[in-house]
Amino acid sequence: MHSATEGLNRKIRSLTPEQLLKVEELIDTLQTEDQARSILPLSEPSFAGVWNDPENDVYDAH
Repeated sequence: MHSATEGLNRKIRSLTPEQLLKVEELIDTLQTEDQARSILPLSEPSFAGVWNDPENDVYDAH
């Protein structure tokens, strides 16, 4: 893993400032997606009553 990190660092150092901004945005996006996936299961019990409501089954018929 150490050599992979070194290679990545070398590539990052060669980027223009504009490219570095894009890399930073990509990293932020990846971290946000990971955070969203990790907290999603916490909301499932709250929605269970809504998801398991027979009155709403008509909306699932599609």
